[in-house]
Amino acid sequence: MIAAGLTLLIYSSPKARLCIQWMRSRTARFNKSFFWLEDKVGKRINIVGVTLKGTRPLEHTVGEKLSHKAYVKERLEAEKGCRLT
Repeated sequence: MIAAGLTLLIYSSPKARLCIQWMRSRTARFNKSFFWLEDKVGKRINIVGVTLKGTRPLEHTVGEKLSHKAYVKERLEAEKGCRLT
């Protein structure tokens, strides 16, 4: 039920997606639990797995204690960079 609720929230709100990404980048335990959810639920309900994979944090930000504002700036720059190449 938690995974389904989070999926709906993340799927419908880009702001919620960024908040989850930021939390995953700051907290290793939270990130591991999301990997577990992706694996467990994603095999049964594909849309949940795909949506939760969309909340994976940027590789170079994992374990750093960035503020939410700094993380959002990094994420937007990374997305802008991907579009240009």
